[in-house]
Amino acid sequence: MYRVRPLLFLLIFIFSLLVPNAASARNNDVPFYNGTPDTELTSRQLQIPGKLLRPGKGYTPPGSENIYYTADIHYPALYNGAFNFGNHHENLIKNTESSEPFVNLINDGVIGSGNPIGNRMVTEVERMNASIVSNIYFGNGDFVLGNINKHTISHEETGKRYGNFYWIRDIAYLSGGYAGAGLSREINPYNIWIVRTSFPDITKFSATNGSKSNPVFFDLEGYEYVSKNKGYTDNDPNSTTTNPYEESAGERNRVHWFLEIYKDGDLVDKKNGYMRSKPKSNPSKANEKESGHFVNDNVNPIGWQPELCGRFTAKIKVLDGVQRTSQEKTTTFTVDGDCDDKPTTNPDDNMCKDDFKYKMDFAVDRIEGETAEKGTNISTPVKVSRANFKEERDKYRGELKEKINSLQSEVNSLKDDRDSTRSNLKSCRLDQTCYVDEKGKQHCYPRDCSWWEERLDSILLRLQKAEEKLECETNKLKRLETLEAQYNSTEPNVTLSFDGDRVGAQNVTLKEGESKTISFDWSLKRSGQIEAEINPIPRKYDNSKDVKKTNFKNNKLDTPIYTSSHQVSLCSRPGEKASIHAVVRTINDKGTKDNLYEYLTGEIINLSRKTLRSGYGFSYEVKTTYSNEDPKSSATGPKNTDSFFPTMTKHLQYPKVDDGYKVQMEKTKNSVSESVWSLPMTYVEKFSGNVFDKDYKNHPAYNPKEIILNGGRKWYTSFDQKDGKYAFNIKSYNAGVNKLNLCLTGEVMIEGSFIGNKKGEDDFIRRSVNPSNPFPDKVGWNWQGKETMLTSLNNWWTNWKYPNPKDIPPGYHKESYKISPEIYQSIKAYNKSHGLNVDLNSEFFSKFNLK
Repeated sequence: MYRVRPLLFLLIFIFSLLVPNAASARNNDVPFYNGTPDTELTSRQLQIPGKLLRPGKGYTPPGSENIYYTADIHYPALYNGAFNFGNHHENLIKNTESSEPFVNLINDGVIGSGNPIGNRMVTEVERMNASIVSNIYFGNGDFVLGNINKHTISHEETGKRYGNFYWIRDIAYLSGGYAGAGLSREINPYNIWIVRTSFPDITKFSATNGSKSNPVFFDLEGYEYVSKNKGYTDNDPNSTTTNPYEESAGERNRVHWFLEIYKDGDLVDKKNGYMRSKPKSNPSKANEKESGHFVNDNVNPIGWQPELCGRFTAKIKVLDGVQRTSQEKTTTFTVDGDCDDKPTTNPDDNMCKDDFKYKMDFAVDRIEGETAEKGTNISTPVKVSRANFKEERDKYRGELKEKINSLQSEVNSLKDDRDSTRSNLKSCRLDQTCYVDEKGKQHCYPRDCSWWEERLDSILLRLQKAEEKLECETNKLKRLETLEAQYNSTEPNVTLSFDGDRVGAQNVTLKEGESKTISFDWSLKRSGQIEAEINPIPRKYDNSKDVKKTNFKNNKLDTPIYTSSHQVSLCSRPGEKASIHAVVRTINDKGTKDNLYEYLTGEIINLSRKTLRSGYGFSYEVKTTYSNEDPKSSATGPKNTDSFFPTMTKHLQYPKVDDGYKVQMEKTKNSVSESVWSLPMTYVEKFSGNVFDKDYKNHPAYNPKEIILNGGRKWYTSFDQKDGKYAFNIKSYNAGVNKLNLCLTGEVMIEGSFIGNKKGEDDFIRRSVNPSNPFPDKVGWNWQGKETMLTSLNNWWTNWKYPNPKDIPPGYHKESYKISPEIYQSIKAYNKSHGLNVDLNSEFFSKFNLK
């Protein structure tokens, strides 16, 4: 099995090489006629009646020995200019062109079908190329191969195809010549020939000089040599063939001229038009029997209206009816007069100037600088966008479609006129003017159809211009759609720089009218300036022939960015608030700059007393208020608050720093924006008077046998605190993004000792004692060493005859003092300043017998 498969594949491959197909035909693939239907052929476009047979030497139909078979392959003779049926040697260039093989196909008239006997010489498509057309047939290879019909040869009944072939008549006709049969065998045994004609010649070309206000006229004269009424005839009503190339190559006496005008090497204008030739021999090419002479006249002059002055060069060339180009001719001329300097313009722009540019605009719309701690990794948001110009393009698109519809209508109308004129021209050419001479012989002459020819040429020029404009507008629309598809989605680069140094770059995909916010992650080292730029140099999208970048000014946007300031507010005066603020975010929104701030304020509240005696305690609270304008921020108020006191009672254990004894306050109330800070709890031993913090049980001076009293959230002064202001400071730390700090100042007034407040506001207990046993439990801390002050009163206390002070008689006193008016006034002032309500009137003096 493994050996059979390769063998089978090889057999199939060899068989495929032996079977011809339409895509790869060879002359030898066409079978010779053997007298049976199996070798009868057909080709529907060769314009010959009946079945086709390829004569071969293996079989000759009865009675056709002299006309049937000549050779398997036929090779033509070559003639230049014309073929003379009376002199086959005239204009002969080559008896046999062996590079041009043709297959002879004869119709079934030769086997008695009743159809007029005729034949067609064809050659395989595959061997023909532009070089052969040019060198052998003197034709324009691109034009010939672009217009020539392919003829499929197939079996009459089965439809089996032998490939595509070119007819010798078509090749010669489209090349400007003609082909035929009937030739002496001594010249060419194959009985076929080809006539080649020359490319057109320009024999005269000149221009007039003159003023800029007058047109420049050009004289053009020359010859074309395209065959007329040969092969396909245009004026023979009895012709058995129709011309399939009537539109592309049927106007055999027409030349198409192309004029270009230059100034200083720059093309300033170009024109084109048609001219018709009339039969006339060129003395320098006498063998060209098909020559036609063309010359412009006053009716249809070639003119040009200058817009510039100076020396000009004109170049002209002509194309004949089968698109063969003449040698270019050049002439110069001068334009003077009222001249001004104007730049030259490209004449192509006058016909089809597509100056549309796809508008595009990128912008950095917003950049934000978020305050952060130095060295922090941050994310900077940048909002970018792409403008929308669709409305402008839709308007332009509508204008294009309107022009296209109008031009299409014009083209359709001109095509109708062209077809109608061609029909009339064809009728004119088939019509003849006839008369009978005096001998009774009829003479017929073709009509003058020049009017229809000129009309056709005029319509074709107008149609050409209309089609060019239509193509131009259509191409504009296609280009618009191509640009829209090309730039539907763009991917510009966006960069972020800090103080001129790039810290990030990324591409962003943007469709028209779309905006996006992208983030750049980087580390903030210091305060500075950040700048975002979209589509930076070298720009991916820049002004070009296709793109118009409408604005580069909005490609950049900058804003300051700050590191946390760690600012401290000014210390407030007692009773006043302290406040501070700082930037948390800078914003540049399309050029409108703004700053967002955070604010911190603080104040001392609920101060228990402003005046107190030494040894007393006082309480207060600190309220801090934090707010932030940045909705993106999650920053909060102060992290801690400390109080600083100048003195501290003996057993408290707070550290001493430069600002005093540092006491960390406790947050006792908290809300979104406000916090209340209180002093920590204190605890007092009942008898010793020792003051402790909450960790009193671990204090070495703590007496477990003592009764501990709740001293509240207070700060106690010492018993020997001097009178005067007792100032303290509060600091609140690390609020918000900027780590803001507050400084508050408070004060109380110390006046007097710790015992004896008339209002009963003593912090220590006042009680009556028995001098004989003043301390039934034990001596308190404040009386230690001073017990005799009480025990010495025992004799007085027990022996005093007036236990009730009310029983003391008036005038009873131990000593008398004289009070002068000056002393009297000073006593009154003292009492008043100390809040003592003593009425020093006559009754007072009478009561105490004061004199």
